[in-house]
Amino acid sequence: MKDWAVEIVQLTKQLGSIRALEKVSLQISVGSVYGLVGANGAGKTMLLRLISGLYRPNSGEVRVFERPLHRLTPLVQRLRCSVSYPLSY
Repeated sequence: MKDWAVEIVQLTKQLGSIRALEKVSLQISVGSVYGLVGANGAGKTMLLRLISGLYRPNSGEVRVFERPLHRLTPLVQRLRCSVSYPLSY
């Protein structure tokens, strides 16, 4: 078993003619805290949307504790929805 809480492998997302992310790979260790830094339009928000499952990638894969994101339980999938549409801000 690896020590990755989240593993991203060759993630690509294209919106129309705009390539928002191209072949992004990274591993986030269990218990780690990371920050994303980059210029406007660099793909930070898109990466978080893909990790949370709000968007599906055109190619590549997001794994949470070694399980592909699209294979998580229905309960976890419903919880993702609450991140996208919170009851209040």
